[in-house]
Amino acid sequence: LLQNRTYRPRVVAVDFNPDIPLSEAKAVEYIEDAEWDGSVYTVASLLAYASLARAHGYSFAYALEMGSHAFFVRSDLLAEGDRRLPLRSVKKASHMPDEQKRQFVDVLWDFPLGPAAESSGSAPATSARATSTASDQRASASAG
Repeated sequence: LLQNRTYRPRVVAVDFNPDIPLSEAKAVEYIEDAEWDGSVYTVASLLAYASLARAHGYSFAYALEMGSHAFFVRSDLLAEGDRRLPLRSVKKASHMPDEQKRQFVDVLWDFPLGPAAESSGSAPATSARATSTASDQRASASAG
């Protein structure tokens, strides 16, 4: 829906993983039939969701104090100053350890700069070279 823009909700709500530091853009590896086992290996970090949202024209609005829920609002509906709110989350150890010791996927360079990021300057500066290099490294690591 976000990629082909057939539906553009005003607000998007997500459950993020508060056990991943705010400075890391990490997500679980996508496996179509995977089911959550109650461990820390779940969903994605707030930075990963913020990067995805920004690439599709959404801005971070709020994260609930008591949980791991974040809200993103379509950037065109916000005043300029509200498009660059700092990410914040509660650090809570809310999940049991992952006994399988699975690694999260680094998704920092997976999202192109979207309209909101370009106008706000809040996304990491990237170049096509940096993006393709990071993607090539991930592909090589997973192939080997």
